[in-house]
Amino acid sequence: MAVRRKSSKAAAASPGAGLSRDAARPTAPQELLRLEPRPWFTLLHHIAQWDVFTVGDGLTVAPRLVEFYYQAGVSGVVQLRKQLSGDATSALAWKGRQGWREIAGADSRTVVAFGAEVRGYVGVYDGHKGPIHVPRWRRPLRLPGRVRWEYDTEGRVAFAASLVDSGEIAPMLPHVGRALALTLRGQRDKYSSRRDARNDARADIYSAKLEALEAYMAARAAA
Repeated sequence: MAVRRKSSKAAAASPGAGLSRDAARPTAPQELLRLEPRPWFTLLHHIAQWDVFTVGDGLTVAPRLVEFYYQAGVSGVVQLRKQLSGDATSALAWKGRQGWREIAGADSRTVVAFGAEVRGYVGVYDGHKGPIHVPRWRRPLRLPGRVRWEYDTEGRVAFAASLVDSGEIAPMLPHVGRALALTLRGQRDKYSSRRDARNDARADIYSAKLEALEAYMAARAAA
């Protein structure tokens, strides 16, 4: 649910898979990125992980998503011979017992030439040392002698919100919303107590986020 932001002073993938993923490459010619390789990943969501995101001049309440990389030797991911991405079967099962849910759709992608659109939420670019897996919201920007990444915050938040609309993620539970409201209220009050323009602006941001969250919760309760 998107909420128009009021003007204020603040305005100033499947478990265990991955055995063949490293072999996936674009079929079109592509310039190699001079960056270190990154393994395959899937997005995870925890039932308690929600936030109010600033998108443009508006605010959107949406689930918070995290990337779980199949990095061998990290978080229980098992090393596979001659593979960048490890076997995450046990690691994801353990995360599941902690309340994390794997988001489907990592495989439904088409990778084409350098810098092109990527369908699904995993994009892969060829690096000079191996594949570089990134969320589709990160796109490489070539500069003289280096590579920077552009980040599409609006696209990522819209994707997260769409997971609720599609039923992939359940709507925010009332007690989760109340806990988030307490956090936002605490941040607002903290900055409000510091009487200067910079902290007043920060307080306005958290106040607007709190209003957006309360409107979201009221709309959910009435649905």
